[in-house]
Amino acid sequence: MYKNFDDVKKLTEENTQKLTEATQVISKGAQAIAAEAADFSKKALESSTAAIQELSSVKSIETALELQAKNSKKAYEDVVAYSTKINELSVNMFKDAFKPFESLFAAAQSKAPVAKSGKAA
Repeated sequence: MYKNFDDVKKLTEENTQKLTEATQVISKGAQAIAAEAADFSKKALESSTAAIQELSSVKSIETALELQAKNSKKAYEDVVAYSTKINELSVNMFKDAFKPFESLFAAAQSKAPVAKSGKAA
């Protein structure tokens, strides 16, 4: 019985360590995502301000429409690039966060009963 208690204690300590590692990875990942979001917001505000200043000096509707189309296209491209970057950061963060648990998953999978393949009755 005492040996079982030591086994449980060791397993609990290992799992706590793995959880701590995963939490640190998620914390760093969330900081990177927040920094990226702040950077994107700053650039978007600067870009919008510049576009408004440009539009305010336009003399013809045609030029204004061309300028607006150009600015809209750039804004769209910026949002797509930002979304892609956030997606990559998120995927990498969660991949890295689950790495400490891979050994647990492998151990559980090796102990799981294997289903026998056969024909249905």
